[in-house]
Amino acid sequence: MGTQSYRSYIHAVETHGLEAALRRARQEVASHSDYPKVAYLFLDSDGHSQDTVWQDFFEHADEDKYNIYVHRSYPTPEGGKNFLQKFSSYHETPIISSAWCALMGVQYALLAAALRDPTNQQFVFISHNTVPFKNFDFIYDDLIGNSMCTSKFCFASMMGSVYNDCHFFDTHRAQRADTLKHHQWIILSREHSQTVLYEQGRQSLNYYDSLRALKDGVYNDPQMCSDETVPSLALILKAKAEKKIVRDVPANVFNGLSSIGVEERCTTFAYWARCLQRTPFDLGEKFEARQGELWHPLSMSGIPEDYLIMLVNEPSLLFGRKFNEGAFVTTNNGSTINVADILPKIIHSGATFSAKALEERPLPRLNTALDGSNPVEGKGT
Repeated sequence: MGTQSYRSYIHAVETHGLEAALRRARQEVASHSDYPKVAYLFLDSDGHSQDTVWQDFFEHADEDKYNIYVHRSYPTPEGGKNFLQKFSSYHETPIISSAWCALMGVQYALLAAALRDPTNQQFVFISHNTVPFKNFDFIYDDLIGNSMCTSKFCFASMMGSVYNDCHFFDTHRAQRADTLKHHQWIILSREHSQTVLYEQGRQSLNYYDSLRALKDGVYNDPQMCSDETVPSLALILKAKAEKKIVRDVPANVFNGLSSIGVEERCTTFAYWARCLQRTPFDLGEKFEARQGELWHPLSMSGIPEDYLIMLVNEPSLLFGRKFNEGAFVTTNNGSTINVADILPKIIHSGATFSAKALEERPLPRLNTALDGSNPVEGKGT
């Protein structure tokens, strides 16, 4: 299949998902409690690679303060039976077609399901190999107590802003400052969830597709998958409609997003090859060399125990990706232990949420130098 044919194919897949979501019932349903809630939106194939970690996470949670929504692309009775289904707030969404670089349809379906509960206020997208880095109360205090009305996007750095061979750069911002690349695993406020799905869903998806068709060789696969662009594009269109963005230059676009409640903040960690040099997150060339293929986020198996503890202690990070089934850490004495056996213990021994700690150690990009030396990229650039 040629490049343009594939683009047409995935646009059709995602348009089908959007239309299916828009046809679903919008009438609000009675919630099981009046508390404002975090909606956890899982994009799974069947079960989850770290189901026991999530089991522990929700067993220590206040059931009045969350909902769980799961989309399983290839469900089996056996595969998903142990993943969170015992919890009363578990909801499974109907299957929506998807493809590589075409997950927006699934995200639309999850938003449609979660928006029906009027108490859901923060909407967190979670992949099949994501783990929590904080306990439930920490995340609730952060997302509901501290920032209920804002969305959190981890934007990619602009190509040329750092001197390395990072594989997750925004290579197109110089051509169009109003089309930004970000990590897929975002957190949306209720208002912005409605914008992404209902208000600007069709417009942003079609606009993005027109850019890919128009800029053949510039907006090309795999440089910018729709799930890494369309959600922020929907909010950019909203900001433009409200006259918060009047010029398509980076500073104006970022300021406009900020004015409508979009935080430049990384909440989900992913290790991209050569993207974390000169930051505390850099595991070095030897770790990357063991991974082989470097065009996707690297597997987090085999990391040092102290490194995992550092990730858990980082105030901005709430989750981490690519902890596949059987992932392990190496201890200081050279032994190994499964992530599923050690991570809950680290989480439970972690600190409680502190707005001051988050303010003192912001993480607007994953490759921000947190120690204050050699800053990689400032906010809004």
